[in-house]
Amino acid sequence: AHDPARTPRTDALHLFGYHLRSLLHRNDRLGMAASVEARFPFLDERSVAFALALGRHQKIRFDLAGRESRHPFMTSKWILRRLADRHLPTRLSRRRKLGFPTTALDRMQVPRTFFRDSALAELLALDARGLDAAFDGAAHPLRVRMAFADLWLRLLVRGEPESEVRARVRRELQIAPLGA
Repeated sequence: AHDPARTPRTDALHLFGYHLRSLLHRNDRLGMAASVEARFPFLDERSVAFALALGRHQKIRFDLAGRESRHPFMTSKWILRRLADRHLPTRLSRRRKLGFPTTALDRMQVPRTFFRDSALAELLALDARGLDAAFDGAAHPLRVRMAFADLWLRLLVRGEPESEVRARVRRELQIAPLGA
């Protein structure tokens, strides 16, 4: 059913508020982990109001050049990129997106105990012995993926409260300091 209270603008404001908090939190944690003081130049209220008022066509364009790996036939932030064309060298304004490299997942420590009462083990019908064998046979990146799958299953399949899942992460998962 259509909800008349929901409009593209209210959806955008909701997403903006949610994602902004998430991005600011992530930026702060990553920056502090690397001893970097990060700034957000586009958070001026006038800039935000302008961006929210823009139509979709001014933000995203169909593009056969395929500069973005996640969206191969689109150019996001289109108007910002056109502005950058005026003020930056083409090699910068037209380059492909680059991810922000982080070693946090490489440094994540997933203990065997994380998988006790595991939603993943339940889904795969693994008893304690089978779970231990799977854990022991998994390389570190697979252990991290297993942990993420378990968290996803807890939240979305079992319906465990987010607060409980978050507490489990804080209690069980650790990220080793840089250089450790």
